[in-house]
Amino acid sequence: MQVPAQVRVGQVVHGGPGGVGGGRALGAAAEVEQGAQPLHEGVGAGQRLSGGGQDGVEDAGRLGGSAVALELARAAQVVGVVSGPVEPGHGTSAGAGASGSHDYAVTGAPEHPLAGTDRTPLAAELRAATSTLVDAQVASPRVDAELLAAHVLGVGRGRLALIDTIRAAEAGRLRALVARRAAREPLQHVLGTAAFRHLELAVGPGVFVPRPETELLAGWGIEHTAPGATVVDLCSGTGAIALAVATEARPGRVVAVERSPEALAWLRRNVDGRAEVVAGDVTDPDLLAGLTGAVDVVLCNPPYVPAGTPVPPEVSGHDPAAAVFGGPDGLDVVRPVVALAARLLRPGGVVGIEHDDTQGDAVPALLRADGRFGEVAAHRDLAGRPRWATARRA
Repeated sequence: MQVPAQVRVGQVVHGGPGGVGGGRALGAAAEVEQGAQPLHEGVGAGQRLSGGGQDGVEDAGRLGGSAVALELARAAQVVGVVSGPVEPGHGTSAGAGASGSHDYAVTGAPEHPLAGTDRTPLAAELRAATSTLVDAQVASPRVDAELLAAHVLGVGRGRLALIDTIRAAEAGRLRALVARRAAREPLQHVLGTAAFRHLELAVGPGVFVPRPETELLAGWGIEHTAPGATVVDLCSGTGAIALAVATEARPGRVVAVERSPEALAWLRRNVDGRAEVVAGDVTDPDLLAGLTGAVDVVLCNPPYVPAGTPVPPEVSGHDPAAAVFGGPDGLDVVRPVVALAARLLRPGGVVGIEHDDTQGDAVPALLRADGRFGEVAAHRDLAGRPRWATARRA
């Protein structure tokens, strides 16, 4: 949507639900002018956007220089510009209309972002956070620092460049989260969520944090899920694979199986009615007896790391060991999963199993040795490492 007219000092901009501060970007290109001169260097070098409702830009200290104009265009859901002037220094009295929109006024009162406030430069906080995480040997210190800052401020990471300063209280919260990450608590635990494909999954103590490489297995499963298909996700954990299939394909039924009581609590929270949750052990030969020969797709990300393999502190200290390690060769759970998949699948049904990068030959060999599968294939992740195997039920 384009801004229908240039925004001048004293005009009122109607913001959509959530207002200017709602963070729903349109990418429209508005200019803020004073008289005939575009203020490309900012709105009066620090003028305020005053909200007519409870939302809006919190104050100009957070939006330095020309970022105010950019924030107005990109963060507001702009639906129109009122041509009449308003009192300088005041918002509108309209508040939120019936549509849930708010009015914002570009006012003429200058405000220096730091003078007389308890604000601190965001750039300095990010530098300090990054340095702390570097010292803690965190793998991606700058990215993690930015994600933590975005979390504290309630914005997307890409919008941090629009923010000059933050409140002292926000800086304090950021430092506290950085300290947790520096202690090698998983970033996802600190944030409370893990991104997986298009999903944001609740995570925390007691459940394995889904990894980006598993998105490839989920994508394969989605591609092989026909409309109305029955899909089973074994060792479901957070429900990442099950929910990806349930929301990106059109299955008739998705069943997520998990043994751990702690993980089951997270699974039920994430699924929220979008899949069936079954408390069960994938090593039980009678698991899901009612689905024998009736399943179209079986997917599994089992514990597969060989016992004794060194792992990062985020894994050793926080991921459940039972969800990580799979016995001396890492295949203690994979073996019964192969047999279970063979029983559950209808003829022509498919199975996909993630595995350790040292098991690129072993897992396809297990599928072939079962004798009930054809079209056995090995797959690599984006780094070129052996990562999962697939097969079709004969």
